[in-house]
Amino acid sequence: MDAFIPGLNVQTIVFDYDDVEQEKAGELRRLCCVMGAYLQGEARVEHRRRLYSPGAVPVVSANVDSLEWRLGP
Repeated sequence: MDAFIPGLNVQTIVFDYDDVEQEKAGELRRLCCVMGAYLQGEARVEHRRRLYSPGAVPVVSANVDSLEWRLGP
């Protein structure tokens, strides 16, 4: 499962190698809820300094199902 925000160049990938389809569907639903929160303006966009090079990178944070998700490095 992959989520990408082109305007911020933020991407996340969730790997689920389990054979239980219900768990995969739950992970996909949560990832879609995070992207929906971003699209509805309910997420925060922060810029964090890079560790080894100058500049900053965007990090998108959203609270979904009582969990804080962070997309970005």
